[in-house]
Amino acid sequence: MKRKIIHIVLSLLVAMAMLWIIYYHVSNRLQVLDANTIFSMLFSSNLKIWVAVVVLLLMPLNWALESLKWKMVADTISPVTYKSAFTAVLGGIAAGFLLPNRVGEFAGKALMFPLRFFWQGIILSIFTSLAQLFITIIVGLFALWYFAPLASHYLQIGLQWTFLVIAIAGCLGLLFVYFNFQSISLIFRKSKRIFKVLNTLSGISFKLKIKILLMSLLRYFVFTIQNVLMLYMVGVDLPIIDLIFLISLMYFIMAAVPTFFITELPTRSSVMILLFIAYFELGNVGLPYALEMRLLLVASVVWLINIILPSIPGVYFLTRMSVLRKEKK
Repeated sequence: MKRKIIHIVLSLLVAMAMLWIIYYHVSNRLQVLDANTIFSMLFSSNLKIWVAVVVLLLMPLNWALESLKWKMVADTISPVTYKSAFTAVLGGIAAGFLLPNRVGEFAGKALMFPLRFFWQGIILSIFTSLAQLFITIIVGLFALWYFAPLASHYLQIGLQWTFLVIAIAGCLGLLFVYFNFQSISLIFRKSKRIFKVLNTLSGISFKLKIKILLMSLLRYFVFTIQNVLMLYMVGVDLPIIDLIFLISLMYFIMAAVPTFFITELPTRSSVMILLFIAYFELGNVGLPYALEMRLLLVASVVWLINIILPSIPGVYFLTRMSVLRKEKK
């Protein structure tokens, strides 16, 4: 009874604190955007309204793919339902507000397991995140190669072949690490406890690794499409391949910048603005009117849809999972 009371009190405190953090930072980040400007850019025509609906509906697809990835990997140590995997992913999004670079996601997902599997769950969660990170880096490397001619023309230095070699070498190197990641457990052979936890990765078959990587790539294109659609909605009308690779560079840079969920929006919008300004300046093209405002709006809406909306039910699911709960027999 005492354990249950402590669990309820802690859950309520965590829920209230996290909801306040979400509210404070969302209102603080978006106060620079004028409501009339937002409405005119996003809902001035029926076509834009339908595009906005598509962007919104891509959010559950995004996290449904992540949940399926998580279920497939989690099943290697303890069978779980898709519903449990989905709620754990949403709980992980909420937990990501507490630690930089979404580290909180690892613990949030792992809390779905019985406590004896908690640390194995952490390792599996790190593995799924690394799969997504590797896709981000690989596509980002080829984005660098794609824009190499533009930079070469500006700097009067041949960069295209250099970046192509870097992209191919980086891609092959990351794939080698990904498919041999379980080998890291061998470093800790003398520590039985650590070795046992890390050896959890040996249960992930080569075939499953391919599936996880392909689903990570599909998920990557889902939130990339969201950004591209939003950019067209606000009037940033560039060739679609240029938009895709500009967004890829944004995620590539963000992968290297430590951020909390609550500071991700200013980081995302700042990187996006710098990249697009550089694109127009290197191409000797005049900057579109109010470009910074348009890009800030895109970054804000995508952030709100993909992070804030799912984090609200995620707070509820997270507080239902606690290290104070009793082990099920």
